[in-house]
Amino acid sequence: MEEERALAVFERKILRKIYGPVKENELRRIRRNDELEAIIKGENIVRFIKCQRIRWLGHIDKMQDTAIPKKMYGKLYETRRRGRPKMRWLDDVSTGPEKDGNKRMERQSKA
Repeated sequence: MEEERALAVFERKILRKIYGPVKENELRRIRRNDELEAIIKGENIVRFIKCQRIRWLGHIDKMQDTAIPKKMYGKLYETRRRGRPKMRWLDDVSTGPEKDGNKRMERQSKA
């Protein structure tokens, strides 16, 4: 999705600023994407956000039926606009991090 790509681009931009350039043969160059992936070991902001959404869904599920967040959760998608439906929060959560293949984040989301 477009938002996920934009988040990934922003994350790499910030990581380049944090870790700085690489010095090769007395020359400095910016870090490549594969070097950034090696530093963060495959973790990224998109997977983290998806796991946090799954955690929040678990909290909502455990709430009493009278809790306001649980009441609002049911009303979020009652009516839809005309045209192509937008991706709903629940649809995005149902795809989850399994699609990304990150086992560590899956375990954290279940905890």
